[in-house]
Amino acid sequence: MSAMVLRVDFFLNDFLQGGLKNPAGAAGTRATPWKTPLRAKSPHVYHLMYNKDFWEEIMVRLTTLAAASIACACLISVAPAAPAAAEEPAATAIVSPEKLKWNPTPFPGVTVAVIAGNLTGSGMYAMMAKYAAGAKPVPHTHPDQRVVTVISGTYYSGSGTEFDESKLKPITAGTTIVIPANAPHYALAKDGETVLLEVGTAPSGTNIWPKAAAK
Repeated sequence: MSAMVLRVDFFLNDFLQGGLKNPAGAAGTRATPWKTPLRAKSPHVYHLMYNKDFWEEIMVRLTTLAAASIACACLISVAPAAPAAAEEPAATAIVSPEKLKWNPTPFPGVTVAVIAGNLTGSGMYAMMAKYAAGAKPVPHTHPDQRVVTVISGTYYSGSGTEFDESKLKPITAGTTIVIPANAPHYALAKDGETVLLEVGTAPSGTNIWPKAAAK
């Protein structure tokens, strides 16, 4: 084996020897990277001969340590982030009848009051519809499905593009009807004031059937 002369600090020499089994020496002895100290220059510096087996073991240990460090870094990088703090829930809104703001509609005697949502926006909305006695909405459509529940009175409902009183069906309080999107329909508050709760998905609106509008 060719010899190689190195100058090594005594602290490094002691650190590298610690805990390693001597691959070339007797059992129970500690490994040293150099076979025989040639001549002490000072208390901490030695001229030593290179030991190939020792450095091969050192490289194996360093490679294993580097692989373990990379694996730990990967685990840390993919660890799930802590969940964000929960948002404060919106406060419950209570809408009493006296707080409702009634607005006119294209039909005489029919007013509406929005409870939640925005008919010209997006998402679900809910509104009350009040029919004065004798109110008679002509055939019309809505771009969204309407879920209509009768709150009070009797709601006479009909389907089609022509108003035909003989085809009206009485819908009593507590009953719900579902009107498909763009389905022509008409109504009549025949027996007196009628109040409805209507729920749909915005954007919404009312389109009077062309022939009904011409009359």
